[in-house]
Amino acid sequence: MVLSRIAALEEARREAERHRALLGLSLALEASRDPLAMAQEALETLLRLTPYHGGALYLFQEGVVRPAVMAGRYPEGFPRLYEAHPIRFGQGLLGHPSLWEKPVYVEDYAAFPGALKPSPKAACARSSWWP
Repeated sequence: MVLSRIAALEEARREAERHRALLGLSLALEASRDPLAMAQEALETLLRLTPYHGGALYLFQEGVVRPAVMAGRYPEGFPRLYEAHPIRFGQGLLGHPSLWEKPVYVEDYAAFPGALKPSPKAACARSSWWP
């Protein structure tokens, strides 16, 4: 009986932490006027609430995909891949057309049929992408 109460208290504590994080996000978004700062705050909050290690907001600019905001942990040199190897629509996972229609989950990016050549060594093994 005591163990079940301790477990219930621990779950309530975790739930309260999640609610505080979402409240903090809500207040930060309300106070911000910069869309990229809003995206940064949202990504950092989501990383605290999920098991993911990194997140980014990508934009199509001048015909290529570029990270506008990055949060969390990435392999060394990962952000520079976008400069050295620009991704165009239809290339790699970020340029994959179905990404713009529905969430995409890749268990092993190196085995992904559309993986870009320099990326598998520097990319994360698992990825989830949402439009």
